Amino acid sequence: MALSPAELLERARKATFGSPEWILYSAAAFDALVEHPMILVGGGAQVVHTEQSRPTDVDMVGRITPRDLQVLEEAGFERRGRHWLHAWTWEGLLVEVPDSVLMGEDPPELVEVGGHELRVISVDDLMMDRLVQATDRTDITRDEVLSLAEATYERVNWDRIRERCMTKRTEDLGLHILPEVLDEVLADVATTRKRRR
Repeated sequence: MALSPAELLERARKATFGSPEWILYSAAAFDALVEHPMILVGGGAQVVHTEQSRPTDVDMVGRITPRDLQVLEEAGFERRGRHWLHAWTWEGLLVEVPDSVLMGEDPPELVEVGGHELRVISVDDLMMDRLVQATDRTDITRDEVLSLAEATYERVNWDRIRERCMTKRTEDLGLHILPEVLDEVLADVATTRKRRR
């Protein structure tokens, strides 16, 4: 029997902030409350895919209906723009809904959480998102993509990622360095893997 949204929220409240359990229960609770399926993306999806805890909000992509506005407020969420805050801990649960449509190419991965089926952005789509962000050449985005690449190396379809990088490069002049960023990430991951042997 599936846990209710209130039970999912309670499990999230008891989990360590930023842990995979905290992310999964928080996202599943939000998803269980809304009318249409949501997809976990962003830092929360990275926590789930890498199983590495880190402080982050919960980014969900999907459509929020007028019915959802009332249901979320009744469940204790307060709307602030595209953010929903549920303050049952000092950190609070911040759910951001930046978009209504996932711009990935793969279907989301399904994860069972307390009897609830949660959709999580595929690891390949998340890798593409992180690579695109890393074209800004900041240390933060570079660390993000390296962390994801190291933790999910065996699960990522690197040939397909390279094809997608080449396509994006020709579609968007701002992403002309995307294949170069991919090469740098793969070189760094190869060095790290060699050191661990």
